Amino acid sequence: MDYAKTLVRGRVASEPIFKDNHGIKLSSFDLACHNGRLTEFYNIVAFGAVAEFTITNVKKEDQILIEGALYQQRIRAGNGEIENKTIINAHCIHILR
Repeated sequence: MDYAKTLVRGRVASEPIFKDNHGIKLSSFDLACHNGRLTEFYNIVAFGAVAEFTITNVKKEDQILIEGALYQQRIRAGNGEIENKTIINAHCIHILR
């Protein structure tokens, strides 16, 4: 299977949310990345042990480095149009202190 591997460094912009759906552990949060002129926000998701690490160790405003994979999610908006949303599936999270 092919996927787009990525490294992203930024600050956690929202407190991580944790869900346990029939034994599948999931966490999600937003990451803000500033490149000098512009701040971009990314949706981050993590599963399993990485999700558990996120919930116990990652807090809003922490600076982190994420190694993961990009994927696109197609969402039908309220007006019926389909929107593409890029999400980063975190495989590894490093807290930079």
